[in-house]
Amino acid sequence: MHRFLTLLLPLFLFSCSSVPATPDVGPQVGQRLVTLSNLHPDPARHKLSSLNYQQAGFIPVGSTVTITDRNRSKLTFKEEETGIEYTFERSKHTPNSLGENLTLFFGTPDQVPDASGLSEIDREGIQQGAALIGMTKTGVLIACGPPPIHATASTDLFVWTYWKNRWATRVVRFDSNGIVVRIDG
Repeated sequence: MHRFLTLLLPLFLFSCSSVPATPDVGPQVGQRLVTLSNLHPDPARHKLSSLNYQQAGFIPVGSTVTITDRNRSKLTFKEEETGIEYTFERSKHTPNSLGENLTLFFGTPDQVPDASGLSEIDREGIQQGAALIGMTKTGVLIACGPPPIHATASTDLFVWTYWKNRWATRVVRFDSNGIVVRIDG
């Protein structure tokens, strides 16, 4: 028994030792970035989630933001045009780290999608911050942001599920050409 414990002790100590953390990715405090899609925060609480709830608030694609605080589970940023400060929280239902999630929503000006070549209905949906019948997948991504990965594993799928809040969903259905044909919820 003593020999068995002697063999296990180094393994136990190794497993308890500090393992280097994975490199921190995504926006950092002090950075000025832009939104890569429309964001839909809770207007009363000034809060967003990595689940990308489709709340009534609206921060347009390409808006300049400054990161004011960040930890492992949330980021605070100030939208420059309005001066309003928002909190973006990582949900436990989101498999990626906070930093990986943030890179889906914030980036540099050269990363902002160009909507000028999109259809009129795409540009209308982007302006409204909503998916509309006839929009393309690209238009919906700019208008609504990416669907949460726990509900839509890939944007290659033809059904995307967004959450309006913790209890209600909005399902966007595309035809085989990637055009919105139906919206439920």
